[in-house]
Amino acid sequence: MIRPLARLTPDPQVLDRIHVARGFTGFQHYALVETLLTIADGTVSVIVCPAIDGLYRDDDLRDEERQEMLVRVLAMLSRLAREHDLPIVLTRTRVDTLSEPVATAVDAIIECEQTRMGPRFHSDGFETLVYPLGNGQLQTTLAFWERILEARQPVYDAAQVGPQSPEVPADRTY
Repeated sequence: MIRPLARLTPDPQVLDRIHVARGFTGFQHYALVETLLTIADGTVSVIVCPAIDGLYRDDDLRDEERQEMLVRVLAMLSRLAREHDLPIVLTRTRVDTLSEPVATAVDAIIECEQTRMGPRFHSDGFETLVYPLGNGQLQTTLAFWERILEARQPVYDAAQVGPQSPEVPADRTY
């Protein structure tokens, strides 16, 4: 987990503030979240739980345990978010009945879909508008140019009207 982060960070010291914990079963993940409740303090700025439903799909859990444990984990994370005014980022492996509580527990959903240009993220009021090509160039989208043109329209309209000049009374000559 740290190696991909190390490639992205501008300075290795940034990684000193990142703590990674990983469970390999649903039971271990559950225990990690319980532990997180006791150790999270004012120094924590964000919690990221990728594929939160993934370990609860494993065969080591009975069918009736899967959703119950996931719902409890989501409740613990919601409590952390409330008590510490903390953003929590969750991802899920797929959309189905097991992961349904994840969508219910969150404030906002960002969808991600893989395109030939790279991942596209979108939600209410947000979407990927630019894709880096890796050679210093960018691939833009039609939505990007639509926003640019909308922002430029007031400037264009003002230029068409021209500056407003004061009215000159008809009986005065200059």
